[in-house]
Amino acid sequence: AAAALVGEGVEGEAAGDRWLQVPLNDAMTRGGIRSLAVARDGSLWMGGGLASLYHLKIEGGQAKVLASLTTPELVSTDIEFVRYDRTGLLWVGTDLGVEVFDGTHWRLLTTGDGLISNDTNEGAFYADQDGSVWIGVNGGLTHLLHPRQLFNDEDLEAVPGIGRRKLEPS
Repeated sequence: AAAALVGEGVEGEAAGDRWLQVPLNDAMTRGGIRSLAVARDGSLWMGGGLASLYHLKIEGGQAKVLASLTTPELVSTDIEFVRYDRTGLLWVGTDLGVEVFDGTHWRLLTTGDGLISNDTNEGAFYADQDGSVWIGVNGGLTHLLHPRQLFNDEDLEAVPGIGRRKLEPS
């Protein structure tokens, strides 16, 4: 499978041992790309200080926009990270909470769910080997122990720590 690279002045798709330039609309990348995530199907999710969260498919050297999400679909387009966890959930950290996508449904996590702050930090996401995820926010760190259970309509219980919280289904 080909890997993709998108950035200021450099947009390309790795094909074997060479890079193919993939043109992107200037208006689409204005504001700066902070984060990319590659889906299992090879498509890309791209976010940052952009007007939207973009879902792209690169085919034949061209970027096809599969989706362009903005408010109210997302709580904010001020995106600090876009990452996949080990189970295939897409995590989008913003200044107003964390959006989680299971491929069909979006779920918003906020301080009401146990985050220490809604304002996530740039790149502050880690998918642990045990299936849990760590999210860095202003003021601390949140450790979500069972991320897949977010889509079971269960309330989360915050387990306080020093500058961090573990979230478990109640």
